[in-house]
Amino acid sequence: MSHLDEKTERIDLRTASRTPPAFVQPESLSEEHSPKDRQLFTLEVLSKLAQQYSSQPDFKDLIDYLLQTISEQFSAPDTFAVLQHPFFPGVEHNYFGTGSYLNNDFLKSMKITIEHCNYFLKNKGPQRVKDLDLRGRSASLGFMLAESGVELITPLLHNNNVIGLIGLGANVNRSEYEEYQLDRLDALVFALVPFIVNSFRFTEISNLFKWGQDLIDNIRQGVFVFDKNDLLKKINTPGFKILRSFKPNVPSIDSLYRVNINLIFPESIYSGLVQRMNLAKNSDNYEYTGILRAGSGPNQRLYNLYLGQTSGKSSEETDRVITLEDITSQKNSEQRFLELEVLAQKAALVASMSEKLVRVHNLILGGRELIHSAAGKGGPGNSEVFLASLEEKLQEIEQLCAFLRAGSNLAPQKKLSNLNSIIDEVLTFVKVQERFKRTSIAKKLDPALSELEIDPDQIALLILQLLKNAADAVNESQKDSGEVIVKTQGQDQQVIVSIADNGTGLKPGIREKLFKTHCTTKGEGQGWSLYTCSKILDNHNCQVEIDSIEGQGVTFKLIFPIGHQNLSFVEKDLDSAQDWQPSF
Repeated sequence: MSHLDEKTERIDLRTASRTPPAFVQPESLSEEHSPKDRQLFTLEVLSKLAQQYSSQPDFKDLIDYLLQTISEQFSAPDTFAVLQHPFFPGVEHNYFGTGSYLNNDFLKSMKITIEHCNYFLKNKGPQRVKDLDLRGRSASLGFMLAESGVELITPLLHNNNVIGLIGLGANVNRSEYEEYQLDRLDALVFALVPFIVNSFRFTEISNLFKWGQDLIDNIRQGVFVFDKNDLLKKINTPGFKILRSFKPNVPSIDSLYRVNINLIFPESIYSGLVQRMNLAKNSDNYEYTGILRAGSGPNQRLYNLYLGQTSGKSSEETDRVITLEDITSQKNSEQRFLELEVLAQKAALVASMSEKLVRVHNLILGGRELIHSAAGKGGPGNSEVFLASLEEKLQEIEQLCAFLRAGSNLAPQKKLSNLNSIIDEVLTFVKVQERFKRTSIAKKLDPALSELEIDPDQIALLILQLLKNAADAVNESQKDSGEVIVKTQGQDQQVIVSIADNGTGLKPGIREKLFKTHCTTKGEGQGWSLYTCSKILDNHNCQVEIDSIEGQGVTFKLIFPIGHQNLSFVEKDLDSAQDWQPSF
């Protein structure tokens, strides 16, 4: 006997035990109210729901359609359903309604409690609200239903648990629902529960799949999954963008499914990729990481390449995975910053040479005066020839010093630039460096920051140097949690960049010497990096404000005028007893 037959038999017994309405004779039960009619009615509704769900597999739409069907079949314009998670009762409640129950606040607030479950497990099937015998803590449900005009209520039972309630308001005739209608509703609900539960499970699986797809679509790497026959099985949005960057005529992601790997990654563009995949496939652990160059000429891109596989029960169920992360801009940034650092070092070296030559020049000038003095007192006769030659060499040295000084000035090439973009680029560069391994870098950048007329390369070099000094100070302090905080802020006619660390701080007497030749915050070195920074600051009319507590940290504030103002240094004396706090 099928479940439906068992139910029908149970309904027949219950019908026989009920007291029939006065206007119906039990012996003359019409054909349209027979058990067969109930089965046909139930199958018809199930067929409509299945057709609806197959064409549009959305759980909310399914329940809405179910309530509309009940509303039509029972001439009840107002219906509602409260459903809880069929496998985790009490976790969540979902409300659906038609007519005036669509936005009924009382019914929307209704929760299925343990007391309600116990009652409906003992009193199964549709019941008239006026006949409910709810007591104790569950009594409020009957009051809420009655106040909302609900006439019929029926529980949805699954695995000895109440997973929901369906309620009907008054029918259009304002007449009491008849017994055969209760039987129809009972048969319908009994048949619908497995369908609702399976639809709920399918919806959860679909949502999980969609969540997984959204997750891989929101990572930076392009992800490609190939089956055992090397046919594309899955690709995320970043992966599709990578393919289209070389082949703009690829119409859509769907057009790539079941396409062979040799067409997805042609050798002419992704040189050596398929070969590496085949080598990895034949290895024991099937894993490979490296750098892939794709394309050629100005369109060439660099990618971090990873080859791996999913774990299946057998080799037949194992998929091959390729991820590509575009690191072209990162490598370009690294190269640019390295070139900037070399340029700064050369400028510092030139300044050093210029200074030393000036000292030699001055020394020779002093010697010349001595020779002139000796010649005036009857010295050697060829002294004039010697002095003339010396004068010529001194002029050459002076010209060379002037040339070197001009070469160390770091003439800026200014253009409208956004400081936030420059800082983001520098932070991306430094975070992977060894000296920042023990340092956490946080940032708080003002999105409404005004653009400034600056040299972006020089400002990047300035911020890079201050960050490196901050990391060195943190490492020297040997603290467990090193921290560097970078902040930008627009204020009046100024743009402020703050770089704070909780490292060793500055020793007394150091602050007033910073950004000057031969001043260094380290035990070794000549201080040329900070001297180069002072040139950059001077080129941009930038104020520097220094807050420091020895042993607790230092904050550099770079104050860029939106107009023009001269370079100055402002120092603040802080109470050394207070805890270190970033000055922003």
